Amino acid sequence: MIIDIIEIKKMNSKSTGIGSVVLKIGAARIFDMNKTEDIWIILSTLIKGGARKIVIDMDSLDFIDSQGISILINSAKLVRSFQGDMALLNVPQRIDTIFRPLNMNRFISRFNNIRDAVNFFRID
Repeated sequence: MIIDIIEIKKMNSKSTGIGSVVLKIGAARIFDMNKTEDIWIILSTLIKGGARKIVIDMDSLDFIDSQGISILINSAKLVRSFQGDMALLNVPQRIDTIFRPLNMNRFISRFNNIRDAVNFFRID
């Protein structure tokens, strides 16, 4: 899992809090029951620590199971409970075939490029 800071919201103060940045997190190659606990700990810690704008880059994702999908859904619910949001980036076709019957796009926004994902968070 790789975490990048994509965009920092312009602020009048001299300090920048984690809530003002867009975090891009690279999904692991395999997102299954063997890795979900570790991924949940990282995501929930970031969110509870103040992260409010999260982009999960799924470009290198080869496999996801029901527990991996559950982590995405629960992470989106958690960040929204703190008035934040989450988006998916570069969802591979093989993963989209799993997401489509679940209507995941109705629950978590998806984008094909980072510019659109960052604009989703309305950074000024």
